[in-house]
Amino acid sequence: MNRMVSLIATVPQHYSIPYKRFAPKSILSKQDRGWFNIIVKYDTAAISFLINLINDTTTSKAINTCSNSNYKIGDLAVMLINDIEPMPYATITNMQWCLPGECGILPYGFMDYVNSHRKDFQSEYQAYYFSNERQDILNTKQCNRQQHTTKL
Repeated sequence: MNRMVSLIATVPQHYSIPYKRFAPKSILSKQDRGWFNIIVKYDTAAISFLINLINDTTTSKAINTCSNSNYKIGDLAVMLINDIEPMPYATITNMQWCLPGECGILPYGFMDYVNSHRKDFQSEYQAYYFSNERQDILNTKQCNRQQHTTKL
């Protein structure tokens, strides 16, 4: 998993272009060679490995087009986790995250928070990942999905 994350050259457009609430979102940018998508296909089985990478500050090949710099491996891990299973930011950090980001779908200032508190965020997310609260959220979503399918 570590090797695959280090091979990511680009991220999906919804992490690298100004956020437009109702604009259609492309799953991957046109230049992507697929590593991001391959990891996402591992679904929740990848998350426990990705949690370990959140604290990794190694510079990646993927360029953050908003800041004109390269993402860190830990940044990519956060994006991958969020694509696999959307993060309840406020639940994890005990902070309010209301504003959409200036660049992408993550809330305004969220990646700055992660970069400033990387180890703490890793611990916070890990605690959430193994919590009963997460299981309750997943069960609720699954129940809602089943009810929606039954109505169709």
